[in-house]
Amino acid sequence: MKKRLYLLQGLPMIGVTIANKLLERFGSIENVILASADELMEVEGIGKGKASMIKEFVINQ
Repeated sequence: MKKRLYLLQGLPMIGVTIANKLLERFGSIENVILASADELMEVEGIGKGKASMIKEFVINQ
């Protein structure tokens, strides 16, 4: 669990609290990465801007 949290915190503007919420919602890092911006925005603390930054980061890596 700690490794997954650490990896998700590498996403733009994601701290431990939101990383935990992402894992609760999506169940895995792969599912977080594959999620659409709209799906990411379903997580408390992720708005349109943050979701867009995450998707842009994932696409450009």
